[in-house]
Amino acid sequence: MLGRGVEENKKEAVKYLNKACDGGNLLACYNMGMLHNTGQATDKKERDPCKAAEFFRKACDKNHAQSCFMLSALYLQGSGNLSKDFDQARTYSMKACDLDHIWACANVSRMYALGDGVKKDMKMAEKYKERAKSLHKEQTEDRKQIKFGE
Repeated sequence: MLGRGVEENKKEAVKYLNKACDGGNLLACYNMGMLHNTGQATDKKERDPCKAAEFFRKACDKNHAQSCFMLSALYLQGSGNLSKDFDQARTYSMKACDLDHIWACANVSRMYALGDGVKKDMKMAEKYKERAKSLHKEQTEDRKQIKFGE
């Protein structure tokens, strides 16, 4: 994609990412989703949120947390040819949260706090807010334990 060590060729990169995704590489599926979401997957440079959602869903179905989160964000915002769908947004945000994605937990909390696509429920909002805070604390502590050169 970037042409490091070889001539840059986005068309060829997309072809191989697509092949890798078809072969079960979840990061390749996520990257294909990002390329379609940002309009970098084709020469037309047009965003295709529906195509992005297909790739994110493929990875999310195999428990790739970031893909579930991106899928939820697409449904929260609605964009181009993909309509807002708070039920889908909640479903994928909750799945990403279950897979320990901090921002997905925060989104679920916000949905309950505002009543976006769910019945407003401050208890549930607090539950998911605390989950996000707990995950943040865990991840921060994990980073502190990484030491090199000792």
